[in-house]
Amino acid sequence: MATIYYLTWHHTGPTEHGEATERFHEYHDDTPVALDQEEFDDLYEQVGEFETDNPEDAWRAYNRGSRQEDPEFLEKEIRSMSIGDIVEIDGEYYMAASFGFNSVEIRGGEA
Repeated sequence: MATIYYLTWHHTGPTEHGEATERFHEYHDDTPVALDQEEFDDLYEQVGEFETDNPEDAWRAYNRGSRQEDPEFLEKEIRSMSIGDIVEIDGEYYMAASFGFNSVEIRGGEA
C-alpha cells in the first residue's frame, strides 16, 4: 500500500510565497535526501492511499490525463501529483523529482 503526501504549496494564494511554495520551486532543481519530522509535518498533508509497491504507479494513479487515474483521486478533485510530493511504501519515502523519484529519509520518527 502506498500513502501519498502532497507538498502544501497549493494552499497559498496566487501572490503568496510560503515555505511550501519555496520548496516546490527549489525541488525542481534539487530534491533533498532527508527532511526532519517537523518539516514533513509542516509542509505535507496526506491525500490518499493506493495499492502498489511502486511510486511510478502512484504517479499515474494521481495524475489527470494518465488514463490510469485512481477513482478515489478523481472523486477528490485534487491537483495532480507534482515535483516535491512524496509516496511512502513500507516505511520508505520517495519524493517526486523532475524525472522519476528519489529516496528521501524522514528523520526523527515516522510520519
